[in-house]
Amino acid sequence: MNKIINVAVIFIEVSVVALLFILETMSGQKAGVNHHVLARKIQWNEKYFTPENIKILTFGLIAIILFAIFIQIVSGKKKQIVKQGKILWTHNVAAILAVSIAVLSLKNRFFMSLNTSGYITFASIAIFIFEIFLIIYLVVIENKYK
Repeated sequence: MNKIINVAVIFIEVSVVALLFILETMSGQKAGVNHHVLARKIQWNEKYFTPENIKILTFGLIAIILFAIFIQIVSGKKKQIVKQGKILWTHNVAAILAVSIAVLSLKNRFFMSLNTSGYITFASIAIFIFEIFLIIYLVVIENKYK
């Protein structure tokens, strides 16, 4: 059952990335989509993505991933996490990719020039937080009852 849930989670995350790619493509072709996406980008840049907020967000994301790694190290010494090795590895890679995309979309000029940069940032942060919760669940709660 866990394998089905994990495959579904990864499928949903890949689907979100594919939908963001489609939205970026459509924003270059459809005027209404372009106006909406650019209006949101301007609004979010003025409201959420100020230089101070970007520094705080970057520090927070890095702190959260270090906390997740710390929990895995501490739990790994107490319990055997061999059964969930591949699943845990997959979620770790997904979390690291999501946080990397989030930080790149906040700091890299290429990502910032995309029309959907705000959507990319929000989606990657949401995926990252979801992955961290899954990792903590797998490491702490699942191993508690085995």
